[in-house]
Amino acid sequence: MIAGRHRALVRVLLSAALATAAMACKPAVTPASEGPSSTTTSTAALAASDNGLRPWPSIRSWAYWLDSPSVDQLARTRYELLVTDELSSSQIARLRAGACRPRLVGYLSIGEAEDYRWYWQDAWRPGSPSWLLEENEDWDGNHRVEFWNPAWQRIVLTSLDRLVDLGYDGVYLDIVDAYEDQGHRAEMAAFVRAIASRARSRSPLGADFGVFVQNAESLAAQPDVVGHLTGMAREETYVWATDDPVPSSERRSIEADLDRVLAGSQGHLVLTVDYASDAALARDAESSSRARGYLPYVTGVDLDALSTRAAAACS
Repeated sequence: MIAGRHRALVRVLLSAALATAAMACKPAVTPASEGPSSTTTSTAALAASDNGLRPWPSIRSWAYWLDSPSVDQLARTRYELLVTDELSSSQIARLRAGACRPRLVGYLSIGEAEDYRWYWQDAWRPGSPSWLLEENEDWDGNHRVEFWNPAWQRIVLTSLDRLVDLGYDGVYLDIVDAYEDQGHRAEMAAFVRAIASRARSRSPLGADFGVFVQNAESLAAQPDVVGHLTGMAREETYVWATDDPVPSSERRSIEADLDRVLAGSQGHLVLTVDYASDAALARDAESSSRARGYLPYVTGVDLDALSTRAAAACS
């Protein structure tokens, strides 16, 4: 499976049991900690109206397909935002010409190294390079990293450049919550800000280039982070994988941070993804998400197919 590790699959597994440190690319740059001004946000809105793309705040549906997405199927979809693993520029152009003119966002893991990516070298082992840590025991081919290490950050920024140059409208950052186990929360916040700055300075979309984080909602809601984001996604807000309802007390805690991101982010977007096959649980997840102004997506935990549950006619 090509998809990056996501929290839900880790829960399932637990319940059941080129680039080097001297890469010649631009160094990581940490922008100032304060969020963008209201002028930046209004500039992003103006950019959206000028470039002919769907404004981020107007989006009302989304889909998330990482493992071998079918471009033919996605091109016919009625979703207004699509999150995919890296596609070719011609595939991106085809999707952009689809009936719904969807915004296209590329997946990027920033908290783990994956041995099927362009940057991976066969000789790499934990400790060599120095920032590469142990393999994730729950996800073959994924290695924890010192995400605060400049050499790793240069690799991530080069991966980001690839997505921008392919023509994506935004980036979807995963394993942002690595700081929860490894510490270095402030460094992760600075890294997210640096990614947003780099992407918007490189992309022809400028301030309208989308930046989303997955999970790590307490970090995303920080005043020095939220204003740099277009929005965020949260797995298992209402249903743990698979078909296990999230307790109401935990829901409320998650929603409190998501509400801050909804209010404070540039695109005012919160995307929820829940893994449910039970129809009643799926309906509850969707209705609960929409009731708070979020955009729901209910699918299978492997993220290897397109859900049609919420694909209403696009605006």
